[in-house]
Amino acid sequence: MNSIFLGLFSIILIFNTYCSQNKIDLIKNDNDVFTFIQQFFATDKLNNSFEKYYNETIHVADSLQVKRWVKVDLDNNGETDLLLFRANGLPKVLAILSFKEKYFPVIANYHPCKYQFIYPITKLINRQNVILLYSQNQTGYNDLNRHFTYTDIICDTLIVRDSLFLNYPQKRRTYNFEKIEFKNDGMCEGNCPKINVSMDPNKFTSSCSKTLYWDSNPTSYFGTLKKEQIEKIVTILNYSNFVDFKNEYEVGCTDQTTSTLTITYNNGNTKTIQDYGSSGNFTLKEIYNVLYSIEWK
Repeated sequence: MNSIFLGLFSIILIFNTYCSQNKIDLIKNDNDVFTFIQQFFATDKLNNSFEKYYNETIHVADSLQVKRWVKVDLDNNGETDLLLFRANGLPKVLAILSFKEKYFPVIANYHPCKYQFIYPITKLINRQNVILLYSQNQTGYNDLNRHFTYTDIICDTLIVRDSLFLNYPQKRRTYNFEKIEFKNDGMCEGNCPKINVSMDPNKFTSSCSKTLYWDSNPTSYFGTLKKEQIEKIVTILNYSNFVDFKNEYEVGCTDQTTSTLTITYNNGNTKTIQDYGSSGNFTLKEIYNVLYSIEWK
C-alpha cells in the first residue's frame, strides 16, 4: 500500500513540476534564447547573435565567470526568469521576468558616460537571487604597452523588486517619512528643465514646478504627483536604506544637471544627496524616473 502511495505521489510531483515550467525553463542554448526573444518581443531590436563585447577585457570576464545568459528566479516569485548579459545594447542588463505565463522586459542602465564595461554574475544572498554587477571604465591608452587603461573594478549588488532594479540593502530598517524634496538645477548644454518637487508622504500631497529656459524665454509648468507615485517613492526608499547612500555622486562627463534629493524622516532627521549627472545609483534612478513622469500643465 505504501509503495502504491509513494508511486502516485511521485507521479503527481513530476506532473506538477512539469506544469509549473515556463518557456524560459525550456531554453537550452543561444538559438533558444533568440527564438524566445523573437516569439515574445518581435519588435525589439535584438540581433541573432551575441556581440563581441569584452575584446581585450575578456580575461576579466572569464575570471569572474560571466555568462552570456542565465536562467534564474530574479524577482524571487518562484518562476524562472532570463538574464541577458552580452546581448544587444550593453552596457545594459536585460532581464525578462516571468509571471503566470506572461513575460516582462526590465532594463538596468548605467549613465552613458559612467562605465564602459560591466561584468554581471548572479548569486544567492540571504535566500534571495541578486546580481553582482562588476564594472570598470576605460581611462586612456598606454602607448608604451599598447593597450587601454582602466579604472579599478567596483561592484554594485542589485535585486529585482516590483519589476525594478534596485541596490540590494544588506540590512533593512524602518523609517517614518515626514517630507521628501527634489530639485534639478537645469544646468546643462541644451534645454534642460529646472525642477522643484516637495511632497508630504503622509498626506499624499505635493507641489511641483518646472521651468524651461529656451532662447532665454522662461516657460513655467506646474503639476502634482499622484498618490500611487508618492507611494512608489516611499516604497523604494523604505527598501533602500537610503541613509547609507553617499552624500555626493558624480559622473565623469561635463554639462550634466545636478539633482538634489532631501529626505526628512524619524523626527526631523535629514539626508541630502547631491547627484551630478542624476545617475548616482540604481535606486536613485528609479526615484528620478517617477519624478520625471509628472504630468505638467
